[in-house]
Amino acid sequence: MKLQRPKLHVMEFIFAKPSETSKIKGYVAVNINGQYFGKVNKEGEFYGNPNIEKYSQVISNINNDLLHHVKETAKKTGHCCFCNLELTSEDSVLNGYGETCAKHYNLPYETSESMNSEFNIGDYVKYVGKSKKIESGMVKVVKINKTTCTVLDVNGEIASVSQKMLIIV
Repeated sequence: MKLQRPKLHVMEFIFAKPSETSKIKGYVAVNINGQYFGKVNKEGEFYGNPNIEKYSQVISNINNDLLHHVKETAKKTGHCCFCNLELTSEDSVLNGYGETCAKHYNLPYETSESMNSEFNIGDYVKYVGKSKKIESGMVKVVKINKTTCTVLDVNGEIASVSQKMLIIV
């Protein structure tokens, strides 16, 4: 079952979407070491505990490279960043979340086999092949398989293409 109010566990922080009845709509609640500390709006402004300002740079760093921090937290704790359940496979630890949460939140789930690819999910690479589905040029890698990648072109079209047709620029 998908979490109704997702929580993101990163380092000692828990970022939570407030409930529908909450007075802090438009904000993300911040818990530090299990204790409510304040809230952050979309512009990155902090409200609540006056000491939250000392965490503003750390929170900004997390925001700037969220995936890295999620993965590092999972390596340290062995728990999913969403549901906080113990991760039971090496692939789940490397992703920072399990396959179930990846499906619930429509997130990429890399296997150790695909992680050894020269491409990473989220990379922009040049597609030099010919396809009826997508245009050649810069594309974004959204999924990696053994010999293919699923890519997204500038028009928002998606296709599975051979890794041999992709060039890192």
